Amino acid sequence: MNVTCLRHFDKPLSSMANANEDADESNLHTERKYLKNAKIGEGTYAVVYDGIIVSTKQKIAIKKIKVGLLKDGLDLTAIREVKFLQELKHPNIVNLVDVFSHKTNLNLVLEFLDWDLEKVIKDKNIYFMPGDIKSWMQMMLRGLDHCHKNWVLHRDMKPNNLLLNGETGELKIADFGLARDWGDPSRGMTSQVVTRYLINILAFEVTAMAPLR
Repeated sequence: MNVTCLRHFDKPLSSMANANEDADESNLHTERKYLKNAKIGEGTYAVVYDGIIVSTKQKIAIKKIKVGLLKDGLDLTAIREVKFLQELKHPNIVNLVDVFSHKTNLNLVLEFLDWDLEKVIKDKNIYFMPGDIKSWMQMMLRGLDHCHKNWVLHRDMKPNNLLLNGETGELKIADFGLARDWGDPSRGMTSQVVTRYLINILAFEVTAMAPLR
């Protein structure tokens, strides 16, 4: 390659390097705003920690997605979760506070919620009344209605994806990794489900969306 060619490529390569350095610096600045503490949950592709916002000491949850385990780069479920949580702002949908990467992991900073509904159901020391069930159902349906009004199917509705605030009793929908936008009724989607709850819930979601076509 001659000198002219080298000069031609010098500027773009330099600009790309500067852009990468700026992105790394910005990411490091974001990461330093949060302090990660104990592990509070783990799944196949993610680990959840409790933590705090350093400046305010406010409690948060940090969901670390194990991107390094994937052969083809960033998992689509991680991209979908970030996308939908950024778009769907509602009192009954978990709030995404921030996002940063660390080594080969993507970290989602989420509002902290004390329990998931599965733990509440399985805890024999906790008693709840029909009024509690009606309240949880109402909050779940409000959050789900907001998803559907924005043409989003959650597709993974189950008790451990319904989180509860221990102080206010608020219920919020979480885990949008399997969610899909659904604006075209003729668009094909997989029929594969992973839990026993999903068959009826998926049927309900599609039925609820039908009048919107």
